[in-house]
Amino acid sequence: MPTIYNIETVKTNLEATQGDTILFSFNVTLNDVAFDMTGYQARMQVRRKDGLLIKDWMSYVSPADITITADLLEFNTAGFTDYGIFNYDLQVTTPAGTVMTLMAGEFVVKKQFTP
Repeated sequence: MPTIYNIETVKTNLEATQGDTILFSFNVTLNDVAFDMTGYQARMQVRRKDGLLIKDWMSYVSPADITITADLLEFNTAGFTDYGIFNYDLQVTTPAGTVMTLMAGEFVVKKQFTP
């Protein structure tokens, strides 16, 4: 994953293969300095093009789908049963309750050929 410098929502597409475990990690920086997100909560939703929710990953449930360690967001969660092109966004909530969308775009899930 390339380093992305931006103060607005990053528009980037993600890819996975149907059935594979989702293993992503994203570092968050502000002005080229690691941004400590201790105390923040993270949530990523993936929806079909018609708006139907198919994945809802959170850092504030047990077991957590997303782990926040200082400036790092790590995903280690069950993958997709469906394949296709979906929409997603990744949001964080500050300890004060402010919601910020860090990333958004399409989530491309390729068909699995080996069962």
